[in-house]
Amino acid sequence: MAKGKAPLGTPVPFGQSGSMGTQQPPTIEDESVEEIIWRVGTTFSVWYRAKLTSRLSELQKAVQEEELDGRGITVRSLHHFVEFLKINPALRCPAVSVTPDRNIYASWKSGPDRVFSVHFLPDGRVRFVIFCPNDKHPGETVRISGTATVDVVMSIAVPHGVLSWISDERPGNPRF
Repeated sequence: MAKGKAPLGTPVPFGQSGSMGTQQPPTIEDESVEEIIWRVGTTFSVWYRAKLTSRLSELQKAVQEEELDGRGITVRSLHHFVEFLKINPALRCPAVSVTPDRNIYASWKSGPDRVFSVHFLPDGRVRFVIFCPNDKHPGETVRISGTATVDVVMSIAVPHGVLSWISDERPGNPRF
């Protein structure tokens, strides 16, 4: 074997970070809120990404200013919210706020009897509420709330007709 050469099959590091083929993507804990917001603004394929990025930045700044420890939005809550939007790209831009626990709270509303709100918890669970018209009793509202995980909450909401007011599936919609 030549001097300075590693035997075949031995990993050879490139700089301190390793080769592109062996690098792992960052974990949720490795990303900051600012990095997640930047990723939303630069890689999100929804038409409202600039509006969402601006709102998330505004919320992050407000939370950091209000809290004595200077911490902002909970990273894992924000991550789960972003993943939810990525797996549901037809959704309209929600109204977004932050709970006292620094978690993301998103809401879609098109009237007093058409509301879908989701509180994104850091552990991947969500608390949700659905208000929808009661088809059998005009003027009455069905109210449903519960807990689920991020990956199944839409399958719970869809049978209650929420897509008719939270999605933006019009022909010619320039959302991408």
